[in-house]
Order: sequence, then structure tokens, then C-alpha cells
Amino acid sequence: MVSPGRPRTSSAVRWRGVTATFHPHTATYIESPAEVEALLESTDPDVVKLCLDTGHAVVGGGDPVELARTARDRIAHLHLKDVDPRVLERVRTRELSVEQAWEQGLFCPFGEGAVDFGAVLSELEGYDGWAVVEQDRVAVRVDDLAAVRDVELGNLAVLRRAIP
Repeated sequence: MVSPGRPRTSSAVRWRGVTATFHPHTATYIESPAEVEALLESTDPDVVKLCLDTGHAVVGGGDPVELARTARDRIAHLHLKDVDPRVLERVRTRELSVEQAWEQGLFCPFGEGAVDFGAVLSELEGYDGWAVVEQDRVAVRVDDLAAVRDVELGNLAVLRRAIP
């Protein structure tokens, strides 16, 4: 319940120029396409925006291209990552837990997985919000940094080729 004389959180953040942005994520209450759609339908588009995470959209059973198309006006933040469909299938058959899949490379180097970055970015042409290029990893050591850098440079190259 809101106390008399105190603004609701949504009003307070808007007054301060902050955009409330929800990030659907693997292993949470809002990850599947139906859950994301219900969130968008039940919230004010002027108040609640969406973080499109290409990797978590795929893991949640959705299509990031379709989400980019249908929620275009609600997207305020973009997380770009790719998903290895072979590892994802092992999660779906319950051979691996999500945590084990992360360790096995569920989120793979760009261009090696299921995300069509060219199609996602085409749907978002003109987008001028924040974008995070993500390569989720588990327990990177100092000795791994050169290999990590090489993967990140490859990821950027894939995105440069995909930009419309």
C-alpha cells in the first residue's frame, strides 16, 4: 500500500528521469514468451520498458527477432549474446541444469549459436538506447584473459557485419 503523500515508485523514478526497465532472465518468474507478453500487457508502456536479452530470449523459448519486432517501442536496453543450441537441448532434456549449462558454454561466441544478430539489429534499426555485448562465462582466471579478449574481438566482428 502506498502511504498518503508519498509518490508511487513508478512516479518517483519518472520524476527523476529514470526509466524502469525489466530484464526477462533465465531461471526467473518471467522468461518465456507468454510471461514476457503478460508483463508487457499488464504494465504501462510509458512506465515499464523492456531489456531485450537475445540469449535469455532463446533460452526462455522465444525468438529474439520476433520480440524485437513486437516489443520494439518498449525496448529501452539491449543485451546481445548468443546461445549454443546443442547445450540448450541438453538443458531441455534435463541432462544439464542451467548452472551446468552455463559452465558448458550455453552462451557461446557470437556466430556459433542460434541468434540471428543481423535480423535482430534490422528490427531495431534506429534504436538509440544502451546495448551490452555480453559473453557470459563462469570463473574466468587471469590466465584466460588473452583467450577472452580474442572471443570478444570475434563477437564485435560478428556484430559489425550484422549492423544494417
